[in-house]
Order: sequence, then C-alpha cells, then structure tokens
Amino acid sequence: MEVAYDDYCFACGKDNPIGLRLSDFRFEGEDLVVDFVPLQEHQGWHDIVHGGIVATVLDEIMTWRVIRTEGEAVTAEMSVRLRKPLPVKVPTQARGRIASRKRKLVAAEAELVGEDGSIYATARGKYVLV
Repeated sequence: MEVAYDDYCFACGKDNPIGLRLSDFRFEGEDLVVDFVPLQEHQGWHDIVHGGIVATVLDEIMTWRVIRTEGEAVTAEMSVRLRKPLPVKVPTQARGRIASRKRKLVAAEAELVGEDGSIYATARGKYVLV
C-alpha cells in the first residue's frame, strides 16, 4: 500500500478548513508531544469535547510517533479510555510513545494531559509499517 500526505489530514493538515490543525509536534525525551486546545466546535455534550475528537488526537500523536522513528504507518487497531470529561477551551498536551515493535507491527501508547496534570484520556494502538 502506498500512503501520501497532502496537508488535508483532518487532524494535522494545515489546508483542511474544518480540521484540528495539530502542529508543532516535538520530542520531549522518548515522547512525541503536541498541544491541543479544543474549541466549542469540538463538543459533544454542552461544553464537553466529543470522545471521537479525543480519540482522533490520541491516534494522531501515536501515528506521528511511529512515523518519526519507525517509518510510514497506518493504524491497525486502537483502544481509548476516556478517564474524565474534557471541557472545551482547556489547554492539553497529547503525548505518545513506542511500546514495542515486532517486524512490521508497532505498538504505541498515549495520553491527553491537562496543564494541571489531569489525565483526560489514554490510548493504546497498533500500527502497521507500510
């Protein structure tokens, strides 16, 4: 399979007018980190971020963590634990790391953390190198 990036990714594409536009991914030790401040437009229930948006952010940080050190990859499997409601407009960081690698399958994990250290969600995923 061939994968190509075109700046229209819903999570990180700068050209997607309705996307999350995650940018400025950076390493902090072994973790890849990106800042995320959810907008009102990202809510499910009143003033609470939709769980699908939270899952998207976590998938994105794990995917980019794999890509940065292991190579191009696509999500094969993912589980998310929503630990507490994330209010809109609350600054967070998504943090992702490699858990293991076996041939073309890379396991990763991530969390979405608030400035006060609150963990809003955690995730584990498996990524296939392409």
